[in-house]
Amino acid sequence: MSIRKVLVSITIGIFALLIAWILLFTAKTLLESNKNNNLNYLPKNVNFAIRLDGRELAEKTLFSIFIESKDETLLKMILERIEQQTEKGNELQNLGIDYMSDIVYFQINIKGAPINGILVNINNVGLLKKGFKDTEVAFAVKKDVGVILFNPKENDPSHEFLTKTAENILKKENAFIDQYDIIHPSSGTFFETYSNGIPFGDKKDFGKTNIHFGLDDQSLFIDGKMKILPNNSNKLKTLKNCLKQKGFHFSGTEVPTKLNDTLNSWLNQFGITPPIIQSFSLNYFGTKIINHSSGYFIVPQIELYIESKYPYDIYKLVGRESLQSYFDFELDSNIIHIQDEKLFVQQVTPSSFYIGISPHPSIITMTGNEFMIINGSLKPLLEIEGGGLMTSFLEMIPQFSASKALSNHIDELTIRFRKISAKKALLQGRILFGEDYHPMNELITFMINGEFMP
Repeated sequence: MSIRKVLVSITIGIFALLIAWILLFTAKTLLESNKNNNLNYLPKNVNFAIRLDGRELAEKTLFSIFIESKDETLLKMILERIEQQTEKGNELQNLGIDYMSDIVYFQINIKGAPINGILVNINNVGLLKKGFKDTEVAFAVKKDVGVILFNPKENDPSHEFLTKTAENILKKENAFIDQYDIIHPSSGTFFETYSNGIPFGDKKDFGKTNIHFGLDDQSLFIDGKMKILPNNSNKLKTLKNCLKQKGFHFSGTEVPTKLNDTLNSWLNQFGITPPIIQSFSLNYFGTKIINHSSGYFIVPQIELYIESKYPYDIYKLVGRESLQSYFDFELDSNIIHIQDEKLFVQQVTPSSFYIGISPHPSIITMTGNEFMIINGSLKPLLEIEGGGLMTSFLEMIPQFSASKALSNHIDELTIRFRKISAKKALLQGRILFGEDYHPMNELITFMINGEFMP
C-alpha cells in the first residue's frame, strides 16, 4: 500500500464519521465514553498539531440529521453514496482505527526534515498491523494506540529510521499535549489546532497559535488566539483605511511578497512596475462575462482600494497602451471603458488609489487594530451575469454548483483578525446559515454533491 492510498483510506475513514455510523453504530455506542489514550503520546516541540474530536463531531451530526432536521433527502444521498462506492469496489478498508475517538495529526522535525504523523486509538490491533504490513508507511503500535509517520519527500530519513522513531514515540506517556491547548471537550468544538507561529507576510511574527472550530446554534464558529513575538508588536501593521463594507468585503494588510512578485512578473511583460501593496480593501458584487469577437472578457464587479508602500501613480498603469491593447479597453479621463462596462479610477493620495464600478467610493478611517476583515454574503463570489454557454458549462461542474448551493444557504460570513494587546491577537469568525438550513447537513451535502471525497 502506498502513502497516497493510506492517506486516502484514512481520509475516507474520517469521512465515515459523517456517514458510516448511521448504519454501524447504535445510540448505546454514542453514549459510551471512548478512551483517548493516544493524547498521552504527542511528541514534544511539534510544529503543529490538529485534534479532531470524532465523538463530538458524530454527536453533532447525528443530532442535526436525525433530531433537529429529520433530513430524509440527505439520508438518501448518504445511502446512495455508500452504494456507489461499493459498486466501484471502493469500500472503506478497515484499519482497526477507532474513529469515534480523537485523531491527532501533527508535524515534527526529524533530521532537519518536517515529518507528518497521525496518532490514533485502535479497536483492532490485528487489522491495523495487517493494513500497514509490507508497506512504505512507518508505524508502531502499543496496546490500543497507534502512530503513523509519513515522509512527504520519500527520502531521508529512511523508512527504518521512521519506524524506530514511531516506536520511540510510544515508549513513554507524557503530558506535552497540555502545552498545546487543544483539548476542550463538550464545548461544541470538534476541530482544534496548535501551531508554533503562523506565516504573516514573509516572516513569523507570532508564536503559539490556537484555532478552534465548532458548531453553535445556526452557525459554525472559528475562535483563535495568537501570541505576538517580542519586539514585533509595533512592526505589525493594522488597517488604517478601508472601503465601507458592501457585498462580499475583504480587507487586509501584509500582502505576501510572493503575491507581489507574481503580480510584478505578470505586469513586467507590459513594461509596468506594480505597487508594493501595504494594505487592500475589496467589495465584490459579482462577475460579468462579456462576449467578444476574440472570446470572452471577464469584468469583475468590484470596488478596490489599495495603499502602496511608496507613492504610486495609478494613471500610468491603466494608461499603458500595451495593457489597453491586451485587455481591449480604453481610458477616458478617469473611466476605463470595456465595451459597455465602466470602471472608475481615482488617485486618492500619492500612495493610494481606487478602481471600481462606483464613481464615488466611500473610504472610512479604521479606529480598531484589525489585521484582516472578511464580512458579508458569499453569494456575489459565485454570481455570474452573461456568458451564455460558459455560464452553463460552469453550472455543470459539480464543485461549482455545490459551492453555489452552499453559498446561497449562508446568510453571512464574518471573520476578524485583530491585535488586542502588545502580546496577543485574536481571530474570530462565524458562518451564519439561513433559518431553514442546518450547518452540518449543509456541509455533508456540499461534500457529496461537490464530489470532494474519494
